[in-house]
Amino acid sequence: MARFSIYQNPEDKTKTTPYLLDVQTDLLSGLNARVVIPLRKSGQYKSLSSSQDLIPSFVIHGKGFCSRHA
Repeated sequence: MARFSIYQNPEDKTKTTPYLLDVQTDLLSGLNARVVIPLRKSGQYKSLSSSQDLIPSFVIHGKGFCSRHA
């Protein structure tokens, strides 16, 4: 996995969290794990305006996704 790459979620939660954003840094390369941020469909949230600058959003295959928790 490369840092800041987006991957399809291989786990059972693909309906609610279809993608993962890899944010792992080389400083943690010795760990036997990855640091990822779950990406969920943007449409499931009523408003992102209050903290939009802190919540990155992405368009993947023409659909919007963001890292906000429900």
